[in-house]
Amino acid sequence: MDDKARIQSIFQTGTDMVISTADKDGNPWITPVSYAFDQQYCLYWVSAKDSRHSSNIRERKEVSIVIYMYEPKADAVYIEAEAEELTDDAEIIDAIKVRSSRPQLKKFEVKSLEEVTSRAAWRIYKAIPKAMYVRESTMVENQAVTIRRKIA
Repeated sequence: MDDKARIQSIFQTGTDMVISTADKDGNPWITPVSYAFDQQYCLYWVSAKDSRHSSNIRERKEVSIVIYMYEPKADAVYIEAEAEELTDDAEIIDAIKVRSSRPQLKKFEVKSLEEVTSRAAWRIYKAIPKAMYVRESTMVENQAVTIRRKIA
């Protein structure tokens, strides 16, 4: 399978990603979130605006993400990205449409702009990939080692 098909399969199969953020002082934080994605592999999720990872993104846009799957075999895509809280109404409406294109837990469904703006607890976030890597296995000194191979 070529890299594009492999990434598409992982993005389609996965339901959750793990996002790594850091605050302004560089203190790391990781969080699992459910996601949706568009044709450019930008990732969208909903989180509480006051959560630690949401605050971190407002302070520092650089994030790392992993999307993984176990079936039919273990595989993963590792992503270096810039994340942002969406504030433009048109972008938010587009993000709601993207999110609606994938199954999601009912309690996290967003049906209107008002659910992710103003005084609402939620916000929609977007991560724009800057680099992607796939999982590869190799042998080093007769021991199995998992590495990441950058893809174009």
